[in-house]
Amino acid sequence: MLIALGTGSIIFDGLSQTQIYFDTFVASGMFGTTALRDSITAVVFLGTLVIVVLLVARRLGAAALGAGLLPVAIGYLVAHYLAYLLIDGQRIVAALNDPLLRGDNLLPFDLGFWEPSLFLPTSVLWSIQLAAVIGGHIVGAWSGHAAMAREEGGTTVTAQLPLAVLMVVLTSITLWSLGQAVLVEASG
Repeated sequence: MLIALGTGSIIFDGLSQTQIYFDTFVASGMFGTTALRDSITAVVFLGTLVIVVLLVARRLGAAALGAGLLPVAIGYLVAHYLAYLLIDGQRIVAALNDPLLRGDNLLPFDLGFWEPSLFLPTSVLWSIQLAAVIGGHIVGAWSGHAAMAREEGGTTVTAQLPLAVLMVVLTSITLWSLGQAVLVEASG
């Protein structure tokens, strides 16, 4: 269940940054304030995901589900937060240069007016994100299958179908939400 919550929170974070989320929940004024709106939508999304995961785990076993979802969650984590790391990670250098924000220049570089920027083309960033999501999915499918194969009666295709469907749905949602940022940036 912890892996499902971790995976779901990353997916929700990505979905909450899309135009559809904005149009549905923010622009409509649904649920009032930002904190209330985001809390309610997160609880509903995560609760639904946890219920689905628990139903799948009941059928497959917790070991197979955990082995299948953990690599997927790691792939989502890398894909979703890579852009933040590449841009905001550069702010560490600026913080080391002037840790108290007094105009100091402690490093041998003049970074007074330096602003972090994305140094990769968007297409390269998207390709890395795609590789992380698909790679996590492949490793998750393999490890979920291996965990089920160790259990009695878990090697049939029909027994593994719920995990495969869950992973494909989660991966599709993630790829779609990651692609939304690329579409917004490309149109702007």
